[in-house]
Amino acid sequence: MPTFRRILIAVDFSETSLRAIQVGGELASRLGAEVFILHVVDDRPVAVGPGLAVDLTSVEASVLEATKDRLLHLVQDVLPKPVARTVLVKPGIPHGEVLATATERQVDLVVVGTHGRTGISRAILGSHAETIVRRSPVPVLVVK
Repeated sequence: MPTFRRILIAVDFSETSLRAIQVGGELASRLGAEVFILHVVDDRPVAVGPGLAVDLTSVEASVLEATKDRLLHLVQDVLPKPVARTVLVKPGIPHGEVLATATERQVDLVVVGTHGRTGISRAILGSHAETIVRRSPVPVLVVK
């Protein structure tokens, strides 16, 4: 049976990611594990009209800081108090940063929420959770 001592919980502020914090936090509490809670600010250019895109790098520092404050408050409200935690906010492509952080922090388990999209909505919007499950070097717990 694997021992989970370092758990990475990916958060996108959706209801399913709140549930992932609760499930991952409860598991960490029972196992005495350390938790890393990560939110990735998608830093790809955003299309604002035909042929127009906004590059967010100029506002990146303030966005990252505001997001970290929001995440700290969320974690304080949702995660069990005795759990050792580190809150991380990074720019990038969400699934790529989750996988990179899992390796960097040498975690034993990744916890992600999923929206459960299927069909055309998944094809258009993609599935970060599915990509993480397929490419993760460690077990992934998917919370619906």
